Amino acid sequence: MSRAWSQKRARLFDAAGGQKKNLVGRDMKRTRRQKRSNRIAWLPIFVGVVAAALFLVALRNSILRVRYDLDAARQRETALMERKATATVRLRELRDPTRLKALAKERDFVRPDKVIDLGTGAVRP
Repeated sequence: MSRAWSQKRARLFDAAGGQKKNLVGRDMKRTRRQKRSNRIAWLPIFVGVVAAALFLVALRNSILRVRYDLDAARQRETALMERKATATVRLRELRDPTRLKALAKERDFVRPDKVIDLGTGAVRP
């Protein structure tokens, strides 16, 4: 007899309260009920594994979406920085004193003869 058979037999005798039980005609295989209970025990584990896998897939998709959004934001920031740089250059060109002097001469502007400083307390008539 094998060791497993001996252990099974010992358990059966112990369950009977130490009394010998008539084992004639008894099937030592697992019953259908025991087989079903093992299948049912694996069901929550299987459901948990599938749920965890779906959660990981959703998480990875979310991370990919965030990475694409970050890349788009970075490209937009770069474009805006370039626009700001060109606007700053254009502003400096427009405020250039030599350019303004040339425009004033072209449009026949003259320097004022007299400048009146109104100050901060002056009232308009």
